[in-house]
Amino acid sequence: MGAKPGMPINPAYEEALKAVVVTDPVLGEISVYDLVFKRLEQMADPSMVFDPFQGPIYDRKGNLRVPEGMRMTVAELTQMEWAVEGVVGPWPGEP
Repeated sequence: MGAKPGMPINPAYEEALKAVVVTDPVLGEISVYDLVFKRLEQMADPSMVFDPFQGPIYDRKGNLRVPEGMRMTVAELTQMEWAVEGVVGPWPGEP
């Protein structure tokens, strides 16, 4: 999202991201802007186990791809040929 390295959010999108509020299961209602910075903080903390590829993860067809409590391996991530819920639009050769 950033415009260059070290810039997590492109300034052109700051106001729009501040205006969108989502509900996080732990943090409650939070703007997308603030959530981006919270996730960056969590991922930088070596004592925090934060893995966006931890299940349960469903593909956009409703199939469970990563069971609850499991994490995708590097091999699974690099060979992934499916999209998670919310991703719109097919790609050439999508299974």
